[in-house]
Amino acid sequence: TYYARGDYTRAARIFAEGYQQYPKSSKGADNLLKLGLSLSQLNKKQEACVTFSQLDKDYKNAAAVIKQRAATEKQKLACAV
Repeated sequence: TYYARGDYTRAARIFAEGYQQYPKSSKGADNLLKLGLSLSQLNKKQEACVTFSQLDKDYKNAAAVIKQRAATEKQKLACAV
């Protein structure tokens, strides 16, 4: 709910913790996507790009909607990778 309320700093921390503690969970790809979105909102472009790239690397079989959203955000941020 932090993300929905615009508290992107706390949201980023929670999503990062979720990913680190449970990288193999079914929510792992979603945590990375939302971490990247939170970092983007905090104007941390490089960190967001790295996060989206990590999502691509770690979750090749993620749901199409998650992969598409990450690709859209990478394009929007003009990520190099």
